[in-house]
Amino acid sequence: MVDSDAGAIPGTETMPDDLLAAFLDYERAVVENDLDALDDWFASGDGTLRGDDSGLLVGHEAIHSFRALRGGVPPRRIERVEHRELAPDTALVVSVSRFEVGGRGLQTQVWERTEEGWRITAAHVSPRPRPFDRTIWRTVGDPMFQGAWDGPLAGRTVAVKDLFAIRGYRIGAGNPAFLNSARRETATAPAVSDLLRAGASLRGIARTDEFAYSIAGDSPHYGTPPNGAVPGAIPGGSSSGPASAVATGQADIGLATDTAGSVRVPASYQGLWGLRTTHDLVPRQGLVPLAQTFDTVGWLTRTGETLQAVSDWCLSPVGSDESALPGRFVVPAEALHEVDPATRAAFDDLLARLGLSVETVSIG
Repeated sequence: MVDSDAGAIPGTETMPDDLLAAFLDYERAVVENDLDALDDWFASGDGTLRGDDSGLLVGHEAIHSFRALRGGVPPRRIERVEHRELAPDTALVVSVSRFEVGGRGLQTQVWERTEEGWRITAAHVSPRPRPFDRTIWRTVGDPMFQGAWDGPLAGRTVAVKDLFAIRGYRIGAGNPAFLNSARRETATAPAVSDLLRAGASLRGIARTDEFAYSIAGDSPHYGTPPNGAVPGAIPGGSSSGPASAVATGQADIGLATDTAGSVRVPASYQGLWGLRTTHDLVPRQGLVPLAQTFDTVGWLTRTGETLQAVSDWCLSPVGSDESALPGRFVVPAEALHEVDPATRAAFDDLLARLGLSVETVSIG
């Protein structure tokens, strides 16, 4: 919301009339989510900047792509403006906005006078504080469940995909109608309990695409979780919630599932380590299935060391039965042929440093 009496906003009295008019028109476009107008208010070219808590966007095209996916902002009112002239035809404008739902935000903009009039060449947005990001989390705690006080994963936190049973909670599977009709679980899924026994604490239940039936990560019910690596990009799914939680630093481990790419896709989209385990190597009890002959349990982490620690614990053979672990590492020749040279070189370098013996086969 923009006050029709601009003079009622403290600080605007120092602004040139044409700059004030441009600022107020831009703010109206923000509140109304007028994408064409917002595109016009940002200077064209590759040097325009926009940043917020999700990252930095460089160039008008990148800013346009982000805005088209973001949606609007909650209703707000500008309650204060600070204006400073940086140079002839260049000004710094800092505004404080109060949201109707509570909380304040801060907008910092550099405006430059162009042939088309005043345009924004750089902007930074500090959004209002949120108790937690509902696009990522269904339920969250600090922690929600405490893990063992010692163990190889002590001090780490876990985001659990909303397909696993957790005692005392319902499984939502990414669908509010399913959640409302579900019963409270009487036992916790073994894949969750295993991490708790190793010392990891449960941070919360994270979002999933409906019934894990997508690899995009967007949600018509709860909003699309942010991509922790590329602002404005989709997060990848269906393990979008755990992946975004890990990528944004809100959890150390994402407990997820992979049927046709639901660990690997969000891992690749957000720059994470992801492992799809061999079918039935990790127990699937207490898991809402998508396709039982394809469903597997996997994990997402920010570092290889954390993923190694998780897999060392969760995939350790029972007793002396070392045959429980896979004895061969196999890579499809077709996959190696499709990747770009830089990716292939990085992959080969990783294998060399890890000292792994890898067999290349054709899958036809």
